[in-house]
Amino acid sequence: QFFVINNERFSLLATQVAIPEWPLIKMGYYHAHGEAMEHLSESEFDLRFNAADPFNAVSGEFTLTCDSGRIIKGSIETISGTEIDITHCFATPHRSEYRRSLIRARFDDGSQSVGWLECNREDASPE
Repeated sequence: QFFVINNERFSLLATQVAIPEWPLIKMGYYHAHGEAMEHLSESEFDLRFNAADPFNAVSGEFTLTCDSGRIIKGSIETISGTEIDITHCFATPHRSEYRRSLIRARFDDGSQSVGWLECNREDASPE
């Protein structure tokens, strides 16, 4: 998954990549405008996916920890979204649940911002 927020106060990117038989790859940054960019040392997501509706595909919570110890926490709700067909990208073509969602992030400090979340999950439905 790929989570992005850019607003007048800060920019952030948090990504997690799951490759079978490998540890979960977590990386990203937080850049408060006027301050030095900080790498994320940890990113945790507790997301609920709605496979039946690409227009309302995801909601949940996140906790991002910067190398400095700064913690950014909040919740995510989908405003709108779309499904992207990447069937042709696989050596053996098959469907995956690839969604790009325009989201609203509500932060624990009371602020909120629009951003986007992209995720690709294996399709569990029978063909």
